Amino acid sequence: MTSARVKDLRNAMLVGLFIFLLLLAYLGTSIFVTIDPGCTGVLFRRLWGGTELDRIYGEGLHLVAPWNQMYVYDARIQELKQDVAVLSQNGLTVQVLTSVRFRVMRDLLPVLHQKVGPDYKEKIIVPILISSVREVIGKHLPEDLYTTAKQQFQDEILVEQIEETGRIPIVYNGIVVENIKLPDMINQAIEAKLRQQQEYLEYEFRIKKAKEEVRRKQIEAEGIKLYQEAIARSVTPDLLKWLGIKATLELSKSSNAKIVVIGSGEDGLPLILNGESGGAIAPEALKEPSGKESPDSRQSGGEQGVGAESKAKEPVNFENFFDNLHPEGAPGE
Repeated sequence: MTSARVKDLRNAMLVGLFIFLLLLAYLGTSIFVTIDPGCTGVLFRRLWGGTELDRIYGEGLHLVAPWNQMYVYDARIQELKQDVAVLSQNGLTVQVLTSVRFRVMRDLLPVLHQKVGPDYKEKIIVPILISSVREVIGKHLPEDLYTTAKQQFQDEILVEQIEETGRIPIVYNGIVVENIKLPDMINQAIEAKLRQQQEYLEYEFRIKKAKEEVRRKQIEAEGIKLYQEAIARSVTPDLLKWLGIKATLELSKSSNAKIVVIGSGEDGLPLILNGESGGAIAPEALKEPSGKESPDSRQSGGEQGVGAESKAKEPVNFENFFDNLHPEGAPGE
């Protein structure tokens, strides 16, 4: 082999290698396919058999012929939100924001790919979700949406969604009604109704509180009555006389005390309080122990009679006062 042929062969090999590298770079993404975590692949054979229905490809790197194609599906739980405009039973428009959680069945993923395709969300899930929401919410009045629990709506929509999906290999994990927006007129009417209900409950509470207060006062009055009856049975005339004498003696010990003795008892003893009569003690009852009149009595020059007022310049001796006090000397006898 001459050097010229070797050189031509080398150049041809270099050109072929260069073309191969270019093709590899261009078709590398189709030949070397990486399936991410949680995803599943379905292989479509362009020349032999079409979609492989009996095999799915798991996570990792896979080598695929350049004329074949690998379709990768997310097999994890997914969430799709949809804002749906619904006509209620009375014809008003209600905006309902829903969220559906779903996943595909791994074993039947080739069937889903063959019958629906990669855009199964737009073809299956979204239309069925809109239809289910309108079917369930449209049966109710707008004001009923506030009083009815959301869980009831969610369960009804989920059942409707599953029935509409049929045998398509999609599993629904749940549907959540995130928000219900009613017309402003309905919102204002519902708020006014709720406010009046709260006012009614407040009035009921006030009435109940007033009734309990009446009951409390009745019980308190009965207790005071029983207490007074018990005290009345224990208070005797002898006890009242003893308490009057004790109080008078205590007041007489004060040099600055001004004592007013009111009325008289049946036995002539002075009392602080006496309900029998309200007259003052006669002047002759205030005579000194020697039998002489007090200086205040002499100041009138003997012209004033019994019953005139007198002022003592010296403290009264209460120890002899009780000896000189007689029942017949008190006014009102």
